[in-house]
Amino acid sequence: MDENGAMQSPTIGELAKALSADQALIKAPKKTREANIGTYKYQYADLGDVIEAVGDVLSKNGLARHQPIAQRDGHSVLVTKILHTSGEWISSEYPLKAYDKPQEQGSAITYARRYSLSSMLGIAAED
Repeated sequence: MDENGAMQSPTIGELAKALSADQALIKAPKKTREANIGTYKYQYADLGDVIEAVGDVLSKNGLARHQPIAQRDGHSVLVTKILHTSGEWISSEYPLKAYDKPQEQGSAITYARRYSLSSMLGIAAED
């Protein structure tokens, strides 16, 4: 985010063209994982599935993804940034809840990375 609060570079024409081309090529990630919560059972695409679905396609059109964790007003946020070789970029931020146990924090970060990246690229896991 720049000093004015912008969540994108001053121009995004080249990035938009590359992202449009990518969206035509990206295949929906497959749901390869299963979870059970009480009597509720579901399948989902994990972060690795999402990255596998988009990785090669993004680079073909000069795009890359970057997902650092930043501090905003004393709270952690996941920043998801899509970068283009032209220097253009777009980003979004996902607030992260703080957990005492590292495993819970890691799970929350992984969940945020998966959903933020999917949202930024306009993809959803297939059924």
